[in-house]
Amino acid sequence: MGNRLPPLEFLGNQFFNSETGESVRLKGVAYYPRPNAGTLNVNGLDFFHEDYRELWERDIAWMKKLGINAVRIYAVDTSKDHDGFMCAMQEAGIYVLVGLSATCDGCSITMDPAPDCYSSSLKVRGMQVINHFSKYENVLGFDATNEVHLNSNVSDTGPCQRKFLSDMKTFISDCDAMPRKIPVGLSFADRDRTLIIDYYNCEEQRGDTGFPDWIGLNIYLDCNPDHLSANESKAFPVLLSDFENYSLPVLLTEFGCNGPQFPTIDGFEGQRNWRAAKWLHEGMYQEAFVGTFAFEFSTEAIWANRTGGYYPFQVYSDGDHGIGYYQPELCDHIDVPCEYVMKPQFDLLKEQYAATPNSGAFQRATFIPKSTARTVCPPGIEPVSNFVWPSDDEAGPYCWDQSVDPCGTKPGDDNGSVEAPTGTPSSGSPPTETSPTDPSPTGRPPSGSPTTGTSPSGNPSSGTTPSSTLPSDGGSADSSDGSRAMLAYASLAITMGLIQCSL
Repeated sequence: MGNRLPPLEFLGNQFFNSETGESVRLKGVAYYPRPNAGTLNVNGLDFFHEDYRELWERDIAWMKKLGINAVRIYAVDTSKDHDGFMCAMQEAGIYVLVGLSATCDGCSITMDPAPDCYSSSLKVRGMQVINHFSKYENVLGFDATNEVHLNSNVSDTGPCQRKFLSDMKTFISDCDAMPRKIPVGLSFADRDRTLIIDYYNCEEQRGDTGFPDWIGLNIYLDCNPDHLSANESKAFPVLLSDFENYSLPVLLTEFGCNGPQFPTIDGFEGQRNWRAAKWLHEGMYQEAFVGTFAFEFSTEAIWANRTGGYYPFQVYSDGDHGIGYYQPELCDHIDVPCEYVMKPQFDLLKEQYAATPNSGAFQRATFIPKSTARTVCPPGIEPVSNFVWPSDDEAGPYCWDQSVDPCGTKPGDDNGSVEAPTGTPSSGSPPTETSPTDPSPTGRPPSGSPTTGTSPSGNPSSGTTPSSTLPSDGGSADSSDGSRAMLAYASLAITMGLIQCSL
């Protein structure tokens, strides 16, 4: 029982509060609370149900301290009960972006050319996730896939993604029992940007539904800590020009270029200043982008270890994107509970997010989109209608009545009971689902075997607010296309966008 978050709706390229009519700025973080050790130190797990309540309740308290209003989660298992997690997020004032795919056989868009890259089982899974989560008012949207084109050509797998989108949107539209029509989108790595944004917003034929309701981009731009405004960067003005007349809402579903040129603060190397977290929510940028998700809430020890980092993650490593980390060194969320500790950049992100308002830039009643036009379909890509799709023979699960609010909230309720920490926190009837098997995580880090043995021990940070200031000579690296960061993660950027199968 707690604070009610009115569902969001979109008009043109903006999201609006469905009750007040004010536009909403989504200031979020990517959340995958992987422990440092143990059997849960794997990809694609669902940590967002009752089995892990102690974990996510503590983390939500830290999220309130961070001041965010959105999270992106990559892994869900619809055989689990998510009421507790989703209602706790609602009490904390946080919207949730939920993924649809999975890491198992037949549960995601594959690298095969169309139509083989889209299976009937993926269609069923997508409908199951939508059925399961549509009852929660704080679901921001559904993310159909993540970074498929990092390792496949648009011409090969693009039709599969468009067909999956079309099937999911048709299912939502046809399900009269669904409380509302939640938008479905796609997230992409920042490569072939022009091709991707043109292809996924074009109309292949009259009545085409194979375009997203929103589009997401994972960007790692502008690694120069000396830049004080977006205009000093080469990368951000180009990004703005690519989307300033785009007709879909655009989310930056991951962002936050890191590098050793960022300063050392309180013994932690490479502490990002997160100035872009402010830039992207003001001026012309707020007209082009509706939200940002900083990557990521907690350091994943295995990726830091593979790229030269080790507990307590004070030495810079390319695989460490956490604004905080878990202690102790061998915590596993089972026998050894994990406690969250802020890095100095936690407060830097908090300060930048707090520097601009969360709502009110536009009013739905008077908002006129800059553009409502579809783009021109790029040549050389077969239309979806040219293929025979096995998914057309799959009806999938029927939708069911979810009119009862599982969070028991109503307009005017007080804020919930999840308090922001002052220090380190203490430790209808749905269809039956057969959980997919044989998970095959591919991993976010560079290829190779993980570091073996025990990481060097050290004293963890106390999690206090950093008092150091950023140096004026913090470095000069600039990336107009995110190439430095994106190349570092070329083979590690998929699995975090994939979803749980039973292990």
